[in-house]
Amino acid sequence: MASRTDRLAIACVLAVLLIGVGLVAPAVALGQDGEGADEAEHEHTPGDGHDHGASISINDLDVAQRERARALFSEVMCSCPRENWSRTLGSCPDGCANQQKQTILARVLQGISDREILDEQVRIAKQILPMTGRDPADAERVLAAPPGALGMWVIALPLAGFLGATIVLGAILKSWTGPGGGDAPSQQSDGPAPDDAEIAAIEKELSEVD
Repeated sequence: MASRTDRLAIACVLAVLLIGVGLVAPAVALGQDGEGADEAEHEHTPGDGHDHGASISINDLDVAQRERARALFSEVMCSCPRENWSRTLGSCPDGCANQQKQTILARVLQGISDREILDEQVRIAKQILPMTGRDPADAERVLAAPPGALGMWVIALPLAGFLGATIVLGAILKSWTGPGGGDAPSQQSDGPAPDDAEIAAIEKELSEVD
C-alpha cells in the first residue's frame, strides 16, 4: 500500500496536470489560429473566381493595425461555399478568402471600428449567399463566434482546471481521514468497558488476596 507521502505526491501531480491543461488549452487554440493567419498573409491562389485584383498587403499596415487585422481574420469565416463555414480567414490559405481579407485590410487602414467591419461582413454575406444558392439567413455564420465567446473560454478553462484539482485533492484528503483511511493503527478496545459492579468485585478479590 502506498504511504501517505506517496499519495500526497500523486495528488499534487494530478492537481498540476489539471491546472496545466486549463492554462495551456486556450493558448494552443489561439496559437493555431495565429499560425494559420501568418500563412494566409503570404499565400495567394489567383483565378478561383474570388480574386478581384486587390493589392493591399498586411505589410502596408502599421504594427497595431496588423494585430487588429489578424484578430479580425480569426473572427470571420471564409464564405466560400466549398469551405462550408469550416475555416476562419486566418486559417484559410486559399484564394477564395482573399476578397474578404482585402475588404478587412482596407477597412482597418481607413480606421473603421472592428464592430463595423464585422457588421459589414454579415451584410456582404447576405448579398453573396443567394448568388451561390444558399440561404441569406445564414449570413450570421460568417462570424466565427459571438463577441467575447473566446474570452469566456480563456477564463473558464483555467478555472475548471483549478476546480478539478481542488476536488481531486479534497477527495484524497478525505480518504485519509475517513474510516480506515489513515496509516495509524486503530485504538478501538477489544470489548465493552466493565461496569461499577464488576470493578467493585475485582477490588474485593484483590483485597482478600492481600
